Amino acid sequence: MESQPTGSPEVARPARRFRYLAIAAVVVLVGAVVGAVAVASGDNDDDNDSAAPQSATAATATPADDHGEHGHGAHDAAPVATRCDADLNVAAYYAESRTAGVDTETGYADAHAHDHGAAGDAAAEMGEVEAVAELMTALAMDDGDYDAWLASVAGPRDPGAPDDTGRGGHLGPHPWTALTDAETCAQLEIEIARSREIALQYPKGRDAKAAGWIPVTPYVPGIAAHFMRFEYVDGDFDLGEPEMLLFDGIGDDANILGLSYYVVKAGDDEPAAGFSGDNDHYHRHVGLCVKGTMVIGDTTTTAEECAAMGGVKADGSAGWMNHVWSVPGCESPWGLFSGINPVLDGALGNTAGQGTPCSSSGSRTRFDLTPGSAATTG
Repeated sequence: MESQPTGSPEVARPARRFRYLAIAAVVVLVGAVVGAVAVASGDNDDDNDSAAPQSATAATATPADDHGEHGHGAHDAAPVATRCDADLNVAAYYAESRTAGVDTETGYADAHAHDHGAAGDAAAEMGEVEAVAELMTALAMDDGDYDAWLASVAGPRDPGAPDDTGRGGHLGPHPWTALTDAETCAQLEIEIARSREIALQYPKGRDAKAAGWIPVTPYVPGIAAHFMRFEYVDGDFDLGEPEMLLFDGIGDDANILGLSYYVVKAGDDEPAAGFSGDNDHYHRHVGLCVKGTMVIGDTTTTAEECAAMGGVKADGSAGWMNHVWSVPGCESPWGLFSGINPVLDGALGNTAGQGTPCSSSGSRTRFDLTPGSAATTG
């Protein structure tokens, strides 16, 4: 990938005074499921480490297959006037990033560093369930407390970490490196539009099931319910074949919310192939508790606890996933490729399949989901 989006002006956020229903039986992600299946089938060999992505159709431009070192390229600040990626993230992303001290120009999460303190350190060690519970608590806060919380948990991410779910991983807005090359911007816009087109081909859970995707997690606030198409799992990034579709539930009437790509690759370095630019960072989940094809416990579940539930602890270290929030109405205030999307609250899960995608979210109205601005965040 190369470099990406935009800084944005001061965005007035609507009051954050919402209360949400309690989270019930939160269990998370699909990484270990796919990791276990992929490892068993021998698909995580090093021959695929730098496999070039493939476009879905001849009319779809092929994404870049070399992101430099995916997140570790040049980080010189780009003059705002030269940026061409202003509308790739929503306005709320820049307001959230500014509050969190996350840089949206050079890609460094600690460019405007401040002391995150014990709260930030604790967030870095969170498992998926804890991260989701933390988010739901934060969304119920008033503006001032929410902003203080956001500043405490956001920060540098470690792409080599075995389970990057805490600070800068899942919680808080992702850093973004400004895109200044018009050709790259145009290519990425095509790719995002293609991802949206693919997602909207499966508006309901029944559509995804009929096409071969099966539910592997329940709905989890911030993360969605994951439907997997296992035959797509390999070491390649293929824009036209997302391994996961994300819904607001696992029933036939569930609404599409987004999609996710999953690349099998051994080692601690992120896969190089992906969307154009250098902002679609992958994450992974090592040690989820899995029973059959369903995730029944997060990475903090002990082997004993997992066994008591009839599951097994799966490795998942070779399984890298990247969420894409390109479905209209479900754009993420924490970034187009963020691990967690705060629009996906408890209310949305309790009204699965109702209205249009994310329309029943209680938190959506608190964020400005209009396209971002080219103005600097300062």
